[in-house]
Amino acid sequence: MIDRAFAYGEGLNRIHAPWCNSRRFDYLDVFVLICNIYMIFYSIMRQYKRDLPMEFQKYIENQVFSPKLIAFALRTTQSEIADTLGLNRDALLRTSRIRAVKSQTRLRQMVEILNRVETATGSPLAAYAWFRAEPLPGFGGATPDQLLREGRTDEVHAHLERIMSGGYA
Repeated sequence: MIDRAFAYGEGLNRIHAPWCNSRRFDYLDVFVLICNIYMIFYSIMRQYKRDLPMEFQKYIENQVFSPKLIAFALRTTQSEIADTLGLNRDALLRTSRIRAVKSQTRLRQMVEILNRVETATGSPLAAYAWFRAEPLPGFGGATPDQLLREGRTDEVHAHLERIMSGGYA
């Protein structure tokens, strides 16, 4: 509502807020209120964005998982990813071998595991470091990437499910 004084030009720098029991706000008060709302919204959205896991679509190029895009996101090389997955370096460097079932399966399995772990670690880089270096109890000190190379990804998923549901390793 516009105050009568405002209509006559006497209170051009004030507005009337009916929800405030006839307290008048300066435009500066309204500006501060809007800034506070924006800061709250921005902090919530920043937290939401940080909690988003790796999105599968970002790593697909020409209908296959792209080792180049995955390596770029994890700030590493395609050769290092090939070594981590137990693949020959040519499997991820030659375009003719990227589409191979084994290459695509291992890339998908790695992204699935990183996707699940990223919510706990906070970033894709921390999830990748965990994937390569953290020995899992109950698996003889093997890391998740070693288990993936051995074809035991179902066991890694079961271990993660048990941990994330509040169980012990």
